[in-house]
Amino acid sequence: MSRGSRGTRYGKEHERIRRREVAAYRPGQPCALGGEPLYGPPSRLDLAHNEAGTGYLGLACRVHNRGAAGALTDYHGRRKDADPEPRPWRGFD
Repeated sequence: MSRGSRGTRYGKEHERIRRREVAAYRPGQPCALGGEPLYGPPSRLDLAHNEAGTGYLGLACRVHNRGAAGALTDYHGRRKDADPEPRPWRGFD
């Protein structure tokens, strides 16, 4: 199943904000998620969402942005529920 281009997944507003952030990008500015200096072409940077998905944090490296997304969503992009029973193997004490 194709996930589509960034524009079809996030919409025009996301692309407009990303273009604005990329235009203001200066090599060495901190990653919005990890804090390390960002280097390389702007095409390799992502626009990071806040945890609630209601706003943006700024440009982030792909490693941090996609790692954070992977921790919150499944393969299809659906939000993961918190595991209600993290250890279902009780009785092995």
